Amino acid sequence: MPNETRDPGLKWRRGSAHFDGIEREWKEFTTAFHSQLAVVPKDDLVELRLQSFSDPPRTEWGLLIGDGVQNFRAALDYMVWILASKQQRADTPQSLEFPIFNDAANYAKGAPPRIGSLPAAAQKVIGSVQPFQQGAESAKSPLWQLHRLSNLDKHRRLHVGQVSLEAVTIDFKGTRVPTAWRAAPPAQRAQKRMLLAQIQEAELRRHGPVGTVQFQPSAFLTIAFEDSEEVTGEGVLGTLRRIRDTVAEVLDQLDPFVNI
Repeated sequence: MPNETRDPGLKWRRGSAHFDGIEREWKEFTTAFHSQLAVVPKDDLVELRLQSFSDPPRTEWGLLIGDGVQNFRAALDYMVWILASKQQRADTPQSLEFPIFNDAANYAKGAPPRIGSLPAAAQKVIGSVQPFQQGAESAKSPLWQLHRLSNLDKHRRLHVGQVSLEAVTIDFKGTRVPTAWRAAPPAQRAQKRMLLAQIQEAELRRHGPVGTVQFQPSAFLTIAFEDSEEVTGEGVLGTLRRIRDTVAEVLDQLDPFVNI
């Protein structure tokens, strides 16, 4: 747990509060979520398509996501400021920043102006957690995702969290059928008229005339980033949770070098 007597720890805690807010908003949304199906006859089949569903509060989610991301990013930068020499703070304060690189050569060039005055052991820790250390999987690094989400939020737009479906089950008059539809990972963005199931008309008639059978869908939902470059399609809550935990680990590793 980051040291909350220091500025980096306080920023981390504030980011965690925004994460908790997103989680609460999501639980409230899923509790109240509703959807309707359209029944479309086709040959000897009946197609079930998503006709309508609850609209998510995209703006509110986007603001919470952005605030959380910026606080997590600032927590790392604050730690670099604390660890930097008084001379560097006085001479080049604008260069002090926690470096995040997915390329080793760029890190070797870009890190020294940012963290060159930090204790050698602290610089070693920062180098060890860089996204490029994960090789081909660097885009999946929580720190790289934090870097990209932070830049997009600061310079371009709010992050949009779209409701996505993982699976759908359907009740026929209280009789639940096996999972009618399941997305191949990642979850698929919910869209009107999307096909959820095809059922033999003969099977449907077991529950009554086709035009009178009542369907009750149950959706397994997630909230995913949309139009956020490398992070597009990733689950918002899972991504932010990994970012939060990774930032906490980095702060904990660097805290012993404060005042050295």
